[in-house]
Amino acid sequence: MVFNQVMSYLLSLLEHSNLDLIYLSWLWNLFKPLCIVLLTLFLLPAIILIFMYCSSLFCLIYKHWNRLKAAYSEDLWYGAIKTLAVFWELQATIWHGKIYL
Repeated sequence: MVFNQVMSYLLSLLEHSNLDLIYLSWLWNLFKPLCIVLLTLFLLPAIILIFMYCSSLFCLIYKHWNRLKAAYSEDLWYGAIKTLAVFWELQATIWHGKIYL
């Protein structure tokens, strides 16, 4: 019932808007290769770049996680101080883009 109402609304909208479906189909077929090229040239490298940044962030978090586990095994307060230092170091790394070991 709702589907029929939506379809009738869309058909009436199409009739009153004077859109030519054949022309729109022709335009889509005309610009489809351009869309595919743009997606290939910009979207795929962007996804690869995001994946590389996420991998780097994962390795950085894993390194600090192991340092924090070692710090908490010694003393509770030393672990808390080390945790705060790691958070500030991560914030500085994200902000400035440099890793100091």
